[in-house]
Amino acid sequence: MATTPIIQTNGLTKLYKDGKSTVKAIDNLTMSVPDGSIFGFLGPNGSGKSTTIRMLVGLAHPTQGDAEVAGSNIKNDPNGVRAHVGYLAQSPLYYNYMTGRETLEYVAGFYPWVTDPLPSRVNQLLGMVGLDGAGDRKVGGYSGGMKQRLGIAQALVGRPKVVILDEPVSALDPIGRHEVLEIMRNLRGQTTIMFSTHILDDVQRVADYVAVLDHGKLITQAATGELLGRYTQNDIDVVVQAEQAVTPHLEAQLSSLPSVAAVTVKEVGNSPSGQPFINLVVLAKPGAIDQARREIQRTVTGMDLLLQRCEPLRLDLESVFLKLVN
Repeated sequence: MATTPIIQTNGLTKLYKDGKSTVKAIDNLTMSVPDGSIFGFLGPNGSGKSTTIRMLVGLAHPTQGDAEVAGSNIKNDPNGVRAHVGYLAQSPLYYNYMTGRETLEYVAGFYPWVTDPLPSRVNQLLGMVGLDGAGDRKVGGYSGGMKQRLGIAQALVGRPKVVILDEPVSALDPIGRHEVLEIMRNLRGQTTIMFSTHILDDVQRVADYVAVLDHGKLITQAATGELLGRYTQNDIDVVVQAEQAVTPHLEAQLSSLPSVAAVTVKEVGNSPSGQPFINLVVLAKPGAIDQARREIQRTVTGMDLLLQRCEPLRLDLESVFLKLVN
């Protein structure tokens, strides 16, 4: 995956006046969005995600600092930025008397460089977002999920290098969220997608990179897998195919290993296929996680049992996020 940044912010800062006091909404933000990636922009409500996005698309001006989007400077070349960016606001508004098709035709008028025959371009976009059967219905009758999908289609009309989506799934039910996330997955490799959200499970499912913002400051930025890997603990998730009666003996054997500090029985039961299993969490001694995995494998095999899983137990993105912002 290419790691050349298509969005680069440098010391981006935004101050607001609140009566006699000054509020620093964004505080010296320096961040890179790799070209071709799906980039999750995370933070609690009020952390500054929408303010950052509004500066990147030209709807707000930075107090200090600068940024480039697709090679254009947000201060010196705002029109160049708009030419390369598709944007979906957090709460998009439409002319409800227009159909979905008419909405896209109207938006296409702002992108004269798109030379495709307009009907074919609109049909392509409606099909891309799963609205080909609803393109001639009035937008006022669309569900929330359909409006978000239409919003993604209008963001794509100009064939942008970057698509920026502000909280695209926060107001949707599980079906609508699934539909929007599937569209984002299908766009991977065709454009760069930066999306803000506080729904962390969605980010873990689709994002290649993440950045975490809190109180206007960048807490961290990394590839999703790398960030989760930083928080791998000394816990090992162990699943053994065995009858429940074996549990005390298995626990004792693993507890006696030189590299093991503690063993906890997490679950005992039967798999969907009816096979009995024992799930344990083994805490390795500091620096001994690889040795512990080897010793666990030898021990289980020596007991004539089937080892189904023996992997480091990683925190999910929600747990990592809470550690970072707290």
